[in-house]
Amino acid sequence: MSSSVFKSSSVCNQTAIDIAGEMKCNVPAFKENRLNLEKHVLKSLAKKREFNKYIKYIRDPKSYTETFITEEASEATRENNGDINMWLQKFTGSIKGELTFGTIDPQNFTDVSNFDFLKEEIERGLNSISADLSVDKLKWVRQRPDQILIDQLCDCCWETCPFCAAVCTNTIKDHKSAEDDGIDHSTPFHRSPSVKGWHYTHTVEMSLSFCTTKVAGDGSFHPDRSTRPKWSVPHKKYRTAGPPYDTWSITADLYQMAYWQWVVCTFQKEIEEHYDLKYDGRGAIPEDWRKVSLDQALENLEEMYKKESVQCNTFVLQ
Repeated sequence: MSSSVFKSSSVCNQTAIDIAGEMKCNVPAFKENRLNLEKHVLKSLAKKREFNKYIKYIRDPKSYTETFITEEASEATRENNGDINMWLQKFTGSIKGELTFGTIDPQNFTDVSNFDFLKEEIERGLNSISADLSVDKLKWVRQRPDQILIDQLCDCCWETCPFCAAVCTNTIKDHKSAEDDGIDHSTPFHRSPSVKGWHYTHTVEMSLSFCTTKVAGDGSFHPDRSTRPKWSVPHKKYRTAGPPYDTWSITADLYQMAYWQWVVCTFQKEIEEHYDLKYDGRGAIPEDWRKVSLDQALENLEEMYKKESVQCNTFVLQ
């Protein structure tokens, strides 16, 4: 491959890195840390009120978060004059150190928002190397701003609670468990196991109480209903159930996030139909849950994540 292609691919990559850096500074969802990103994902889900998106998030939070980052990056590009003009300015600014040429005049491109058109316009302005800048030669080396953000923000633990599917908040990918001199999976943001389909054995009654409440109580659960249907384990001794329960640290706590109370009430019918279960009997929804408004749910979400972020920062500074 010619040196001009290597230079050009390097510049394309640097342009993407610069744009990703700007987004990380200016887009609220990409600022700060992983907790902040998760908070914005949950806020977005609540505002959209689309049950199928919640299910996708619960089933595969990593994949859903990556899609969220791509969509937010695209939206930020559109809202912040992210047209051909912005791309050309950054591209020509980066490539001046590699090649000598006049800055491409973006005046005629200000109304263009089709980014598939970007490479063609760049090639027209770079006559000296246009022959080397084919799609086939560059697609394997060019980086995208959204992929850069995904690599930076999603390189962490994505294990989910075996009860409620809440994501472990450890920022270290593939971290060891406490048994192996590491740190067990944990999260302060547990939710009702009903959103994952947990229910009382031999009934259609949803398992409503949050995991943190259950491990403080006297109930029990069946870890392996498929091969050992009669085997039950007290919630207080959930770790004795073996993998994946034994690598999770779930702190007993009677507090239950208003945000997830709102989710259960808002999508009660959809959740029941999805799992063919009912919020009835022991799984009946308390009236207090139904009083939580969307604004209160979002306020609770903000408060909880802010509190946890402060605790994380305090731990780091000690």
